[in-house]
Amino acid sequence: MEHKITPELIEQAKKAESVEALLALAKENGIGMTEEAAEKLFNEWHTTKELTDEELDSVAGGCCDPITCPNCGGTALDIYRNVAKCRRCGKIFIPFAD
Repeated sequence: MEHKITPELIEQAKKAESVEALLALAKENGIGMTEEAAEKLFNEWHTTKELTDEELDSVAGGCCDPITCPNCGGTALDIYRNVAKCRRCGKIFIPFAD
């Protein structure tokens, strides 16, 4: 009898807490899996990858110069509908005007 690998089974497998648990889950569901394959999958699903500085800048919005207050140079701004108010000095200005 052939067992089907379902999305639900994959989610269960991703939650396995060890290579041995992943192998046991595969065996319970009639799926042939070598220890090497289980170890590779487990490591892929449980290893965190550190982002490069460029990747961090990209997701953190660091790719552009910050908007600064023309009055005091502060960067703590409240922006609503293209109008900014500096939290430091209270100046109201349009940051995207030419």
